[in-house]
Amino acid sequence: MVEQDYQGQKILVPVVYLASNLLQLRGNGALIAGGNVELNATNTTSNQGVIAGADISVTAGNLL
Repeated sequence: MVEQDYQGQKILVPVVYLASNLLQLRGNGALIAGGNVELNATNTTSNQGVIAGADISVTAGNLL
C-alpha cells in the first residue's frame, strides 16, 4: 500500500507490481507457474492451459 492524496485526504492505495515478460500468454488457457507447483484435485482435472515450474506435482481422480 502506498499513501496518496485524494480530494484533500491522505488515503492508502493498493499497488500491484508485475514482472516484465517477453513471452505473451495466449487467451485460450490459464497459466499456473511457480518454483514448486503442487495441484491436488479430488475429481477430474482437465488442463487446457500451462502448468510450469521447476518442480511440478499434479494428482487427481482423473487427469485429462
